[in-house]
Amino acid sequence: MFRDPVYPHDVESVSWLMYREDNKELPPLWENKSTELVTKFVNQFTDESTQQRPSPLLGGVFNDCKGLDMIKPLLYLVLIDNVFGNDDRNPTMILYPKDEQKWRVLFYSKVKEKNFMDENVIITSDYDNFIQSFDYISKEKFRRIIVADHRMTPSVELQQRVQALKADFKWIVTVKPIRFPSVVNSIFRMFNVEPFCSDDSLLQQYIDQHSTAFEKV
Repeated sequence: MFRDPVYPHDVESVSWLMYREDNKELPPLWENKSTELVTKFVNQFTDESTQQRPSPLLGGVFNDCKGLDMIKPLLYLVLIDNVFGNDDRNPTMILYPKDEQKWRVLFYSKVKEKNFMDENVIITSDYDNFIQSFDYISKEKFRRIIVADHRMTPSVELQQRVQALKADFKWIVTVKPIRFPSVVNSIFRMFNVEPFCSDDSLLQQYIDQHSTAFEKV
């Protein structure tokens, strides 16, 4: 894998991935309405306001509709972070549908073993195994979670499990356009985007108000 040529789009992708993991921007739908006298952050959809700056979304959606290799930039990201930036040495977990075998052949997964965290930089698991093993996986802290689903079809149960995991960064890798409501729903839930991750009716209201931006499936 790392003997493959490094193309300009690989460098650009890795730079963007690193930028997103060092993100300082406000999370989706929040804006800074502070003045010289008052600190105030407002949610554009719910009108909720707070004086405490909302935490940024660290990670994001790595979306490729051009057929470029999305695996290689992610592996470079993990390698660079492990060598230069990750002092805590928590591993990266990659989750994928059972039929997307290319993730399985790249790495040996020890997720079925109780000591699966020991000395692993990257751990892989298909969705079913992840859900079955969630009781002890959920007790661990990860450097990043990568949900690699080209068709973006995670079940609600999987979304809730990913939402509950402790990780510094979360990524979704897909080729499906984000303009589909089902994709937006999955993203908001797995990334803990409040208030949508805990209230599907609010998400539906948001989609209805911005119907021209979404496509029906």
